[in-house]
Amino acid sequence: MTQTTENVFEIADLMDLFLRRFFAGMHAEAHAPDMPVSPHSVKILMRIRNNPGLAISAVVEATHRDKSQITRAIKALEAKHLVRRAPSESDGRVSTLWLTVNGEAIAARMEARARRHLSGLIAPLDAPQQTQLAQLLRTMLEAPPEPCERQD
Repeated sequence: MTQTTENVFEIADLMDLFLRRFFAGMHAEAHAPDMPVSPHSVKILMRIRNNPGLAISAVVEATHRDKSQITRAIKALEAKHLVRRAPSESDGRVSTLWLTVNGEAIAARMEARARRHLSGLIAPLDAPQQTQLAQLLRTMLEAPPEPCERQD
């Protein structure tokens, strides 16, 4: 379905502004004094929390970071007893990542803050509008992405 509206750039700009507000708030939350790890490490903890048993390569792909950078961050999280590695059940050469009890506690605190922050951002919408927004976003994300062709 390739229909372009006159306000396609306005939509892109508004989505960008919304996400910038969200991530600015989350960055501030990740810098809170009670967060014992960096904002980058918080993202890794949240990714593992939402995907228990995640392979390191999946963290690299999801965060768009260099593998050596992610490996160092995971080693630091292991040293703080927030993450543990285990061999994959299907391929013993692959390490999977799991949160420890302490890692889970930090991720749960961050998730609560994210929910509170996001609730504040969508507060101007009533419940049906929030449901509609979620449905619209889901519809857009479920559609296969159109290939980007370079126009020289």
